[in-house]
Amino acid sequence: MSFLARVKANLLLFIISVTFSLILAEIIVRIFVEQETKRLAIYDKELGWRGRPNGSGTYIRNKDSIKVPFRYNNYGFRDDDVDENNESNNIMFLGDSFIESLEVEYEYIFHERLENKLKEIDPKNEVVAVGSQGYSTAQEILAFNRYKSLLNPKTVLLAFYTGNDFSDNTRKNFAYLDNNEKLIFPENKDSWAKVQFLTFKRWLYEQSHLVFYLKNFVESRANVRFDGGTKKESATSNQYPFRITKSLILKLKEDVKEYGANFGIVIIPWKRELLNKDFEKIDFVKNICAEAQIPVLDLSEHLTLEDYFDFDVHFTREGHGVVADAIYEFLNRDL
Repeated sequence: MSFLARVKANLLLFIISVTFSLILAEIIVRIFVEQETKRLAIYDKELGWRGRPNGSGTYIRNKDSIKVPFRYNNYGFRDDDVDENNESNNIMFLGDSFIESLEVEYEYIFHERLENKLKEIDPKNEVVAVGSQGYSTAQEILAFNRYKSLLNPKTVLLAFYTGNDFSDNTRKNFAYLDNNEKLIFPENKDSWAKVQFLTFKRWLYEQSHLVFYLKNFVESRANVRFDGGTKKESATSNQYPFRITKSLILKLKEDVKEYGANFGIVIIPWKRELLNKDFEKIDFVKNICAEAQIPVLDLSEHLTLEDYFDFDVHFTREGHGVVADAIYEFLNRDL
């Protein structure tokens, strides 16, 4: 056998061995390792990401004994499928993982409970959820403007989470303040090749248990991220997160008002703020609302630590019930 033939044979053997090893490792991980925190998401050129339309799976967090089946609607959000031709009295919720709420069964999520309460008044009342894990206020503005003509909301509520929305708002690839404090939404100019790469990478994370496990393992051990920069926060001054948050809230109010809908904000407190009785960030948002005459509901006045999971930062079933009741009263009183 010639040298070249031996090289080809050894290369083929190597490829077969690696392929077999990867397949075996994938099978082992699928059998023995539960995929904690795994969701289904697709790359979105404008929004960064959103749930996979009509995708379904099971969300697991063992520390809190969470094992919940979930399904995304035809838009990729955790809600019922949306009929674009309906003439309902839609209330649109904009938010992040507190809107998605993979930690509890769908019937317990506060926006579903709220819809059931509102339908007792008028069957045409519907609550539509537009939000995905990790969204910033800038992404929520982009989502509102994309879906407003399809959902035709009469009222828009921003669910603002003080735990990380300030830092999420510093991602300059979605929005930033220029040197003149003007709010800029940069145009996405990703190349076709980059779009295809990011789409494939997201698909690979979702399809392969082995890749997802290794991704989480490396990220947790080496403090790195493999998200292509979409969730990367920019280095800024201490005041920048507050300044851009104020600009984004006022921009969303302006867009909603121009569309002709009512606008309000629901402040979701970080449970550590309740524990430490530290309401600085909550008061900052409330002051913005007072200055701009935006109706606001501060959930720190309704929630207790028992309404959150022990380890996870989100609401329990009972917490969702408290939130649904508070928002119901807020809508009847202020909107």
